[in-house]
Amino acid sequence: MHPMKRVRQVSSLLLSTTVGMTVITGCESDMTGVITKDVSAFRRIENSPTPVPPEVLSKAKAVAIFSSTQAGLVLGGKGGVGVFLKRLDDGFSPPLAIDLIEGSLGLQIGAQSEDAIYLFKTDQSVKRFLTKGRYAVAQAAGSFGTGSGSTDPVDISKEDVVVYSNATGVYGGLVVGGSGFKIDEELNRKTYGEHVTTDMIVNGKVPPPPGAGVLWKLLKTEETAHSHHATAKE
Repeated sequence: MHPMKRVRQVSSLLLSTTVGMTVITGCESDMTGVITKDVSAFRRIENSPTPVPPEVLSKAKAVAIFSSTQAGLVLGGKGGVGVFLKRLDDGFSPPLAIDLIEGSLGLQIGAQSEDAIYLFKTDQSVKRFLTKGRYAVAQAAGSFGTGSGSTDPVDISKEDVVVYSNATGVYGGLVVGGSGFKIDEELNRKTYGEHVTTDMIVNGKVPPPPGAGVLWKLLKTEETAHSHHATAKE
């Protein structure tokens, strides 16, 4: 099947199944635990047969990372947790906690776990998410993994947001990145303080929580792989 046709079919399927579904929240109540899960999710995708290209990651204006654990016939899922990091002049912002909504990661039968990385390629896409406080994943194009860890890449050159997804333990059905996510206001208040705003977090105006340094280092290592590769070619 042509990759773009598959993406259109996935988007239609997502939109048709979100009616009447409720917010799916992560089971982690601590930001350090969320970061730990998402660092592992990022590494699994980067170690898969089709990782995020360093040249794409290095140009991203923001990154969102999710890890979700599920079982059985999934039309909602459980245990989805995520972080959103905006690119700043000197690296990335402290992680902003985000939750899955309406459909969650994993619209499939028997999926045990799924990881996803969303790359916001434009300032406009970042602003839209932060202004609305939520993002509909059905808007994104991307690379959707199969149970074996392989992916079907699509043409992402004209997309504002792209998703790279990898799943394990799939017995049947489509593997997709989910239908949306929102800012987790409660966890952010617990982590950064009652009077800290989303704008303060994504603009680096607050101290980072424990574990953020590991995530920052991982992102820097993966995106600088592009410059090392380019230098080797010269």
